[in-house]
Amino acid sequence: MKPRLPFSSKWTPIPDELTHQITQVFAETFSNYLKKGRVFVEGRIYLREVLLRVGYVEKGRLGQDCFEVSIEYMQEKDNMVKMIHLGVDCTASLLEQFFKNPEELPPIWKGLQVEGREVFCQYTKENPELEAEANKILGEDNDGLVRGEDEEEELDAKISLLGLSSEDFPEGSHRNPKKKTKS
Repeated sequence: MKPRLPFSSKWTPIPDELTHQITQVFAETFSNYLKKGRVFVEGRIYLREVLLRVGYVEKGRLGQDCFEVSIEYMQEKDNMVKMIHLGVDCTASLLEQFFKNPEELPPIWKGLQVEGREVFCQYTKENPELEAEANKILGEDNDGLVRGEDEEEELDAKISLLGLSSEDFPEGSHRNPKKKTKS
């Protein structure tokens, strides 16, 4: 699952209890359609973006249909639970549309106005279960509270690999915080 906002890197997963509750709601709401398959839910909370994915997979199929919603938020203003509920409502609409007319789903992020907010939606055919297994095999399985890449740490590692140190940067910069002394 890739965030829509380019600066979204560190994230926290939406708690398992909440994703389990959301999965149950989808299973009940779409029970007529789910006789041939099942739904799954996952989500991430980034610094300024909530990303929710609801997927559908038919029994015996490897391919999956995923419906993703991205909502930009402000920590000091917005209620995270309300943002997640808005995402659930939007993914439910996408899933309903999929079962009725799948040709009209947006294959790339498309902005929509929902309850006075801009919400971005997209439809993908990614298989998150296969991705998770591949990440485990590659040793990229991270199950900490905060996940993702820290661009600053990654840049520091690259600088170190080049054999550079803080002394190689201008004094007073964040990489060389020493203050210039007057002579």
